[in-house]
Amino acid sequence: MNKKKFCKIFFPILGTAIFVAGVYWSVIEFALKDYQNIGHIQFRYIVDEDGNSIGTPAYITGVKKESKYPSTFEVPSKLLGHPVVGIDADAFKNLERLKKVILPKTVEVIGDEAFAACPLLTDVVFKGTLKSVGNDIFAKSGWLDAHSDQEWITFGNFLYKYNGNNDTDFILKSENDKILGEDESKYVYIPSSITNFASGAFANQTHLIGVEMPKGYTVIERNMFKGCQNLKSVEINDVTTIQQEAFSGCKELSSIDLKNVTTIGSGSFKGAALESVTLNEEITTINQSAFEDCKNLYSINIPNNVTSIGNDAFAGDISLTNIELSDNVIEIGNRAFKGTGIVNFTFPKYVDTINNELFLDAKSLTSVVLPSVGKDNTGIRAIGNAAFKNAEKLTSIKFPKDANGVETIKTISDAAFEGSGIKSITIPKGISLLSTGTFRNCKSLEEVNFYEDGALKTINSECFSGTTSLKEIKFPNTVELFYTAVFKDSGVSKVELPTNRNFTTINKFFFQNCINLKEITIPENVETIEEETFKGCVNLTNITLGSKVKMISLSLFEDASSLASIKIPNDATSIGQNAFKNCSSLESITIPNKVNSIGADAFKDDEALENVYYEGTVEDWNKIRFVNEYSNPMVYAKHFFILNDSYEENSESEKWIEVTDVLMPNSDVSVSN
Repeated sequence: MNKKKFCKIFFPILGTAIFVAGVYWSVIEFALKDYQNIGHIQFRYIVDEDGNSIGTPAYITGVKKESKYPSTFEVPSKLLGHPVVGIDADAFKNLERLKKVILPKTVEVIGDEAFAACPLLTDVVFKGTLKSVGNDIFAKSGWLDAHSDQEWITFGNFLYKYNGNNDTDFILKSENDKILGEDESKYVYIPSSITNFASGAFANQTHLIGVEMPKGYTVIERNMFKGCQNLKSVEINDVTTIQQEAFSGCKELSSIDLKNVTTIGSGSFKGAALESVTLNEEITTINQSAFEDCKNLYSINIPNNVTSIGNDAFAGDISLTNIELSDNVIEIGNRAFKGTGIVNFTFPKYVDTINNELFLDAKSLTSVVLPSVGKDNTGIRAIGNAAFKNAEKLTSIKFPKDANGVETIKTISDAAFEGSGIKSITIPKGISLLSTGTFRNCKSLEEVNFYEDGALKTINSECFSGTTSLKEIKFPNTVELFYTAVFKDSGVSKVELPTNRNFTTINKFFFQNCINLKEITIPENVETIEEETFKGCVNLTNITLGSKVKMISLSLFEDASSLASIKIPNDATSIGQNAFKNCSSLESITIPNKVNSIGADAFKDDEALENVYYEGTVEDWNKIRFVNEYSNPMVYAKHFFILNDSYEENSESEKWIEVTDVLMPNSDVSVSN
């Protein structure tokens, strides 16, 4: 074969072989590099709307701390074919050995505290262009210490932190906006090389008194001026978006022009000194805590495009006395108007839930108008926890009804009206449960009405506790269950309890300290009266216990100092500890023969006790278990009677036989009275 022919065949083959080998080696190298990083890196990748994940963006989520990750960590530009575009929040946080991180040009986003708490980290190499930098990405990291001598600490194209040591008040503006001849001693100029700001770039600058945002900037980043307590004036120029807590804690910022701002983030002006605010008509959401604790805010417009008001949006704004919402608002978040000075409020048509603590501590609230029920079946369905708690001037509330005359509301949650000024209320027909503390400490409440054919079945704990003006109440027979302390410390003098057979228990503390309660009849369906039910009812003189009551519970009548006499039901088997302690007016008591135990101090200090009527024999009496001497009514009683076996229809005086020789408790010694 001649040389010319050899070269013609050999070199194409050689070139092909080199090309194939190069491709092969590149594939192997790529796979090895991916495999090497997968050993340390945790990541996620995006799946698009069609379920496709081939070549979609990837984000580093963390480093496996249990693996021996290198002190110099190079993040690959791709992982399993996915381009790495972001470092998630906390991804490299708390890596104690990490000294250096090399980021590829593909990275565009770095999340909150991504490199925080890495004490040895001093170098992060990055030559790309970032679109977003999170909050405190180097907090408590060695990287900050390594740059602490710089006035302008930058990361990539972002200003991470202005670190200037200013002893005098200054105004912040871009050096591109310098005006010829201006007094430059008043200003700190942002270098033109800085094209973006990281979160919190100027936070806690106590000498910052003014800001002129550089022209062309459309976003004020999260926490950017947070805690700048002496900031008084802000010119936002081209800004349309203010992110979370950007001006939070700016206690001297009394005004700002927001007419061009279309997005205001959560807590943006929390604690600021704003007085009057005009919002852009394009705003659709008032975010969480946006104007919380703006105690000087007296005026704000809510644009018609707003559909949602977030949690705590205006909470604590004590100077805000009026706010008007359009019917486009469909959701008002928890505590949105907590502690405000709002006097009158009309709910938008399509709001169906009054959320938790909405008007908590709104002490000026006088009237509330709930939306009428429309053909589209709108209307309030639920009132949340403590929604009107401590609204002292709110004296009434009217629940709208549907076409059938039934209120739309189905739920009233815990403490909904606690401490409010409500005077009279009719419980809606569809309510099946009155929740814990619904009307607790409503000291002006005088009247509560129920539907006899309503859905009400349960009254929860302390529902009417502390209602000192409530004198009478009659429960419908639909009620089957009462929880504890329903009327504790209330002013009730007359209570009609349900007589349906499912209501069998009066729970503990039910009437505790009801000082106006003078007499009451316990219905026959009640089998159990729990501890301290009538404790402290100092004016209770007469009570009729249902025949099915099985036990006189612990401290049941303790301190009922006006109770003069009582007949214990025939089926009762025990008298609990302190049951009649300090019943200083108790003159007579009838004890059935089924009682087999009397608890400690059951009759202690009942010095007015004259007569004990025992429906059994002396032998039965002496079998009763007494815990101590104060349990025995014979300690104070002057007369002890047992039933006359021959008694039929004789006079009451012949029904009983006085016995003068009975045993003291736990003793074999007979005594004579």
